[in-house]
Amino acid sequence: TLPEPVLRTHIAQSQLPNTFRNLITATARPKPSTDQSTKMAAWRAAGLNYINYSNIAARLLRKALKPELRAQAVRRDDSHIKFTKWQGGKPEKVISE
Repeated sequence: TLPEPVLRTHIAQSQLPNTFRNLITATARPKPSTDQSTKMAAWRAAGLNYINYSNIAARLLRKALKPELRAQAVRRDDSHIKFTKWQGGKPEKVISE
């Protein structure tokens, strides 16, 4: 591993998005804590919610896959959302995205 000043300089100069850079910095050297209530996950300490953290982790994993496996993983990333507007207790209009 790199010494802490070198690691922090390398991370600060990288092209990573700020939230991910904060996540790496937070996990590189965890701050000691004696109070159980102040301990939190590194992704939360970096200012992310779990959904954002898991999306970043999934995206990095897909980028690390071999090309033949990456195509299958990218297809699983697609999602379909269906919105239904309700008025008076009955569905009014379905909007698909």
